[in-house]
Amino acid sequence: MTTTSYLIHYKMNYKYLLINLFLLTSLMGQAQSLPQFSNYRFNKLAYNPGYAGSKEALSVTSIYRNQWAAITGAPKTIHVQVHAPFLNRKCGIGFSITSDKIGVEEQSSLDAVYAYRLSLGETGKLSFGLSARLEYTSVGWNRLQLTDVVDDVLPDVSTSLLHPNFGAGIYYATPQFYLGISAPNLLKTTIFRGDSNNPFTIANDRTYYLMTGGYFKISKQVKILPSAMISLTNNAPVKLDMGVNFIFFDAFWIGGNYRFADSFDALVQYQFNKQLRIGVALDFTTSELSSYTRGSYELMAEYLFSFDGNKISNIRFF
Repeated sequence: MTTTSYLIHYKMNYKYLLINLFLLTSLMGQAQSLPQFSNYRFNKLAYNPGYAGSKEALSVTSIYRNQWAAITGAPKTIHVQVHAPFLNRKCGIGFSITSDKIGVEEQSSLDAVYAYRLSLGETGKLSFGLSARLEYTSVGWNRLQLTDVVDDVLPDVSTSLLHPNFGAGIYYATPQFYLGISAPNLLKTTIFRGDSNNPFTIANDRTYYLMTGGYFKISKQVKILPSAMISLTNNAPVKLDMGVNFIFFDAFWIGGNYRFADSFDALVQYQFNKQLRIGVALDFTTSELSSYTRGSYELMAEYLFSFDGNKISNIRFF
């Protein structure tokens, strides 16, 4: 979901806006198929299958993201993930469902996730995860309002593709620290290939993620959770998210996040009890696109079920 093509072509005909958006995203890799989230530290399963089961309970998380809210056709994403430990917590299983829309392009995916977990020391867990994805992509060229009656560049019908993908990840965590590395889309998929009359191609490229974070207790009433995530995609700039959350009285979460060359994000959450947490994130755009949008926002909810008869005794920070 890159911003530069929106800035340059926003005042132009919508056809050329979309063409240039696809041109840029095809050069920059997986932008349209792996949505970005300001709450990335709370939905790690979207990036790393090794995270499955790490909440030590049946965890259900949902996120709605409206990106660049004032721009018609800008990305809107719904993500739901469910995961839990099993086999005496030696393994983790889960699944996630994602719906992502931008302009006339729509993507829906279903991921099944498995992780094998090893105990390291008294509190550490090292997990090796695999995921299998089924993804449906549709581009509704025929829904575009064109100024030219005859157009030799764009197809006059919808383009769609049902395709699989696979991912892998390693995740290590203790109550005070986590570190993960992953590639959730190992296969490169070409959704639309151009020809001599059609100079652009829509393709999803492999993306690698490195994430880390920690937990520090300042006092009985105040905790700090710093975090960072780096994503690497072929033929694309490195993306960096850095942030920190402050937790007051184990209930109020207030934090911020900086997405390099893109936005400053404010995050507010409330922990109702040891099982339920809801939150909102507001992104303040810092790129050239700031003249055209009021920013982005996310809504998040998480609930932990104590499915094996054991009560949840502590708040799960990771």
